[in-house]
Amino acid sequence: MLSLTPGQERAHRRRCENAETLQDEARYQDALGLLRENLDLTIRSLGSQHFKTLSDQDSLSDCLSEVGSYVEATTLDRKTLHARRKVNQKASNTLATQFSLAHNLGQLDQHGEAIDLYRMTLTARKEALGTTHEDTLATQQNLASCLCAIGQFEEARDMNEQVLQARAKQRPSDDYDLIGCRHNLAINHHALGKFGIAMTLTNQNVQALQNSRSRDDPQLQSVLDFMNVVEKDVQRSGARKLAQANRRMEAEAQAARERAEERERIERHKAAEAQKQKRAAEAKQAERLQSIERAEAERKAGEEERRRRNEEKREEQQRVEEQCHRDASRAKYMEQKDLEQGAVSHRKRESRKSKHEETQEQAKSSPDFPNLSKGKETCKSLQYRDGSLSTNKSDQAEHRKTALSPPSKDRKPRTRSIGNATPETFQDFGLETPADQKVRPRSANSSPVYTHSDLCDAFNGEINDIAG
Repeated sequence: MLSLTPGQERAHRRRCENAETLQDEARYQDALGLLRENLDLTIRSLGSQHFKTLSDQDSLSDCLSEVGSYVEATTLDRKTLHARRKVNQKASNTLATQFSLAHNLGQLDQHGEAIDLYRMTLTARKEALGTTHEDTLATQQNLASCLCAIGQFEEARDMNEQVLQARAKQRPSDDYDLIGCRHNLAINHHALGKFGIAMTLTNQNVQALQNSRSRDDPQLQSVLDFMNVVEKDVQRSGARKLAQANRRMEAEAQAARERAEERERIERHKAAEAQKQKRAAEAKQAERLQSIERAEAERKAGEEERRRRNEEKREEQQRVEEQCHRDASRAKYMEQKDLEQGAVSHRKRESRKSKHEETQEQAKSSPDFPNLSKGKETCKSLQYRDGSLSTNKSDQAEHRKTALSPPSKDRKPRTRSIGNATPETFQDFGLETPADQKVRPRSANSSPVYTHSDLCDAFNGEINDIAG
């Protein structure tokens, strides 16, 4: 392991002590010479990555920052930080170098990179040291200064308030760092336009400095100068505030009018929409009622149609039943009538048969029996083969000559032809007078006259009865 010789070690330690003394006396240029000699010695003897070399680079960087050589100090801090991060990123010396680099970058107005380094350092120191440690508060105060430099006054104000509360519990009211933190917070409030709060904080600083410092103290002079600035801003802000108040009142009045017009427009729009919705609802209700009425009318029409069809069906069924009943009644009546007619016909046949037998018996016992038999044969001869009677006049004349000649000398000669038979004619032949035939009387005092067909029908009836 590389190390310095005892003589080099004593010379290195002596130069470090002399450099610190010179820095306390504000003799930074003399201190820079001693620190550069130490750095050259450690680099030649130990190398650029040795912890003593890195410590000498930190000391030289701090002294360069005091004399305003921020570019060279930033270069040294970058080399030191790069080497220490390789060993331990969260070590205290690594965080100190990171804090120094952020400070130098802030002095060079490179606030973006400085803020990132401050945030990393603040997070690491909060985890390692806590929120109330002096290194943590210093880091937070410097971060607030960078945020204020880029215009983020609200976040800077919040951080400075936290630092002021923590330091007010630990330090007296005239402490240098406490006064600086209060001054930074006053600057934040002044930037935000809260001149009253800024003036109150500045008055506290002035009272603390006047009691403990001389009039020539630079910090007191800086606070007094800021107080003058704040007083002028307060005076200007009064006129500004009055003008702003007037403009604000006019703007508020204009905004109130616009809001009233907007509300009126919205109310008109809502009223129109409500009226439109109402009309739409009424139209929908009317359409629904019409559809209900149509459905009801269709239902009633359907019911009426079904009722009519059922009525027609019942009427048709009733007619069919009545017709069936009539047909059954008629069939029963016809059957009964046929039975009655059959019984009547049977009785008539029996009666005619019995009468015919009586007539034959009487005719056989009568002297005119041959003529009666001849008349029947003659009547038969007047029929055609199909059973119909002849209506030829020559046949009728022949019939009158043969069949209707006087049977005996005692009978008077007839003066009527066969075409106009009288009831006596039927009695002469022993036939039944057709009572159901309509007759034409020849005069009011004469007997009824029957036709030739009536007489033939009577003969045919007798002949059929005999044949039966």
